[in-house]
This record gives sequence, C-alpha cells and structure tokens, in this order.
Amino acid sequence: PGMKIMGALGKIFNSVWWFMGFQHFAEAVVENPDFVQRMFDKIATIQLDVLDRILAYDEVGAVIHADDLGYSEALMISPRHLRRFLFPWYKELVDRIHAKGKLAIFHSDGKIDAVMTDVIACGFDAVHPFEPKAMDIVEMKRLYGDRICLMGNIDLGYTLTRGTPDEVVAECKERLRVLAPGGGYCLASSNSIPEYVPYDNFL
Repeated sequence: PGMKIMGALGKIFNSVWWFMGFQHFAEAVVENPDFVQRMFDKIATIQLDVLDRILAYDEVGAVIHADDLGYSEALMISPRHLRRFLFPWYKELVDRIHAKGKLAIFHSDGKIDAVMTDVIACGFDAVHPFEPKAMDIVEMKRLYGDRICLMGNIDLGYTLTRGTPDEVVAECKERLRVLAPGGGYCLASSNSIPEYVPYDNFL
C-alpha cells in the first residue's frame, strides 16, 4: 500500500546522435543545425507521446529520464548547443510530469556540472548518478543542494564491484553523514547495477 512505480522515459539527445552517428551529428550541429533541430523535434515528440502514456497511470509516482550528456571528463557537446536543441524539450517533459503531480528525475552519466543550472532550470526534482570520477557530489551539494535532490555516487568503479560488504557499508554511511543533513540526498549507486556486482555488496 502506498508504493509507487518509477516510469522510465527513453532518450532524446542520445537517440539523435545514435541515429546519425556521432561524427556526422557533431559536424551537422555546426554545418546543418536546421536538420539537427528537426531530428530533436521528431524524437522528442515521439518520447513525449510515450511520456503521456506513462503519466496516465496513477500508480506512477515519478518518471526518470535517462539521457547521457557527458563522459567522465566533459560534456559531449557545447552547453550552448544543448541549450538550443535539447533543454527546451526537457522543460516541456518536466512540465507534463509536474502537471500530473509526479516527480521528474534526470539521469546523465559523466561530467555535467557545466549545465547543472540548466538542468535545475528545466524543473527536474532530482539528478542521478554523480559518478565519483566525473563529479564531486559534495561540491554539488554545497552549490545546488537547496535547489535539487542529488542521487547516487556509491562507487561502481571499485566499492560495489570489487570492494567488500564492509567497504560498501562504510561508503554508504559516509555519503549519508556528509550529504543527508538538510535533506535532498537519495542513497544510490553511481550508475546502473551490473550483473557482476556481488550480491552481498548489493545487499
């Protein structure tokens, strides 16, 4: 009783460049931006149709939109291009989620601190997963912890995958000690749990 489903919405940014191939996409952003805009518009429209179907269910309490904008060192494209092609669509999807009284969660791998204020401005309630090698979650909490919930950061590079259960417990307790005060932190892994995470570590 009272349990809710977290719906998962498909990708927009990733789908565009997957369809085009990244080199072609990166060139077209500069040389043929009108075509790139049409790609974003088409894919986002499809994803918003999917979102409306998800939101029709009262059992859904939140929707997570996973769209990887970066890798461990940087964003994949310039913030100005994301602001032109992508973030207006994020604002639309968040508005639809909130209109149904549900929470909007954003997932992106990699280093996205250069656009954190944009993600917040789109209206997302939480962001995930803050890979330790890519982002300093303590600094993100200091800068943005009063504006958005932070999720994740339990290390998949070592602790969850190759560490001991005691090391996992210690890391979880440390994250809670530093990040939980004042609210706005959700304990979670720094990405999806792969099959090679030992079961005892997961527990």
